[in-house]
Amino acid sequence: MNNSLAENKILILYTLENCKLNLTKAQFSNVILESVYINYFELQQYIEELIKTGLVELDVFNDKEVIVISAQGKSVLEMFKDRIQDRKK
Repeated sequence: MNNSLAENKILILYTLENCKLNLTKAQFSNVILESVYINYFELQQYIEELIKTGLVELDVFNDKEVIVISAQGKSVLEMFKDRIQDRKK
């Protein structure tokens, strides 16, 4: 995994961990696309990979499917969050 790919995935986990709202996948994608330089297609690929590896989960909240960081995702984030550039936080 190259540095940019790893950093982007860690940034997604960081954003999920620090988001105070329950967001659908589409809402979360909009938040990321507005604030980070990841294109839509790469973002969707990263999210799907994070779901497949169990670092991110889809959960139901108020009859909506929302995206959340898993316990495993929190552990990975704790190990690697220092790789996120301060300006991106």
